[in-house]
Amino acid sequence: MLSKRTLRTQSKVAIFIPIILVTFLGFTYLLLRCDIHHDKISNTFTLCSFNSGHIRTIFRMNSSENHQQYSLQNSAKSVRLKTEPDKPVVHCRESVKHLVFLKVHKTGSSTILNIVYRFGLQNKLTFALPKNANYFNHVSNEFNSSQIVPVPSSYQFDILCNHAIYNRSAMRMLFPNDTFYFSILRQPFKQFVSASRYYGLIQNKQLQVEKPYQTFFLNRKNFTFLPGYDFFDNRMSFDLGLESKYFHDVDKIREFIKTLDNDFNLMLISDYFDESLVLLRRYLCWTMKDIVSFRMNVNSRQNNYTFSVDDFSLHRKQTTADYTLYGHYLKIFWQRISREGPSFYSELTIFQNIQELILDFCLHFRSTDTLKIPASQWNNAFQITQTDCSFMLKTELKFLHYIREKQKQSFQNIQTPTKNKMNTTTHNKHEANPKSFHVQKENK
Repeated sequence: MLSKRTLRTQSKVAIFIPIILVTFLGFTYLLLRCDIHHDKISNTFTLCSFNSGHIRTIFRMNSSENHQQYSLQNSAKSVRLKTEPDKPVVHCRESVKHLVFLKVHKTGSSTILNIVYRFGLQNKLTFALPKNANYFNHVSNEFNSSQIVPVPSSYQFDILCNHAIYNRSAMRMLFPNDTFYFSILRQPFKQFVSASRYYGLIQNKQLQVEKPYQTFFLNRKNFTFLPGYDFFDNRMSFDLGLESKYFHDVDKIREFIKTLDNDFNLMLISDYFDESLVLLRRYLCWTMKDIVSFRMNVNSRQNNYTFSVDDFSLHRKQTTADYTLYGHYLKIFWQRISREGPSFYSELTIFQNIQELILDFCLHFRSTDTLKIPASQWNNAFQITQTDCSFMLKTELKFLHYIREKQKQSFQNIQTPTKNKMNTTTHNKHEANPKSFHVQKENK
């Protein structure tokens, strides 16, 4: 006769066997219904299940490789079923040709500028160009027609892409209602360090000490700069139109970001540059050839300084506006990529492969060479010539001079001056008038 203890054990086993069996069958069912998605960028595997018409992540297996805090896998809440048609989101019906690119200091904006220059030349578009150097303004957001190289009155401006502090009312007087406004941001500490090297801050005699960055942060008030030349204090927000007196005013910063949300169609993220270019291509309906590029103005100086937690902490305390701005748009950036679906990373891979081919070709080509890029799901076949390489490698100032001369030559037989559509000086008043687009502007 079996003991009571044995009977209780057998009873428990009898209960758990069906539970284990059901769990096993259920897991098998999920595997049959689900696609295991491998994100090569974060090296993350995601298993998903079907739930009321949506895909819901139920677990993740992360490798030992540590990915950044705001990776797609952290921000995105869903991926598509393998059986669901992978159709990219449609943002426009034809190539967008009215553009304002707000160039922000030390964010990779020179590379975007080169892309916009090439697109404008290829499509014979009219640029609003600064009369002097490569700036319209850099001290305040005052913006007026006297700063712009005039064009005949029969022409309207299609593109503005040189340095200018954002001025909503003035810029909208120059461009059609369907103009696409976009800019680019960078992780604030990286942006600051890049500016500190590029503009020579770290070479300052007062900073030739063991801890130069901490010394700067702790003695910030002892460092003075000419108006408009402080590239080290919330510069991204300043370029986008926030007055320096509001750099630590939380309410004003929120109001400022809300205005940008209404005005700008897209904010790129320099820290995810390839992803940004693919996203830009989709929003503008441009070709793959339009966005191929080389990184411009990259600082090649070696950094032998090891940053400490105190460096980051002190910088963050002094950079309220830029950190708030960046965090806001980084979240939106990944939300937008998530909405693009898995096809986005398929296109990204193709783009990166094309970039590698072009880089190798342009650095080693002979004068008679032509690189033929085959067609794919994301691009028609196209060619890269020596001329294409020379334009992609052209520096900002040389390219600007080239465009000035070319535009001048094209207008030399037309004598009628541009009608002044702006007041002598126009200030940014952030009107509440909605703007219309021929591109779809999604809800955030």
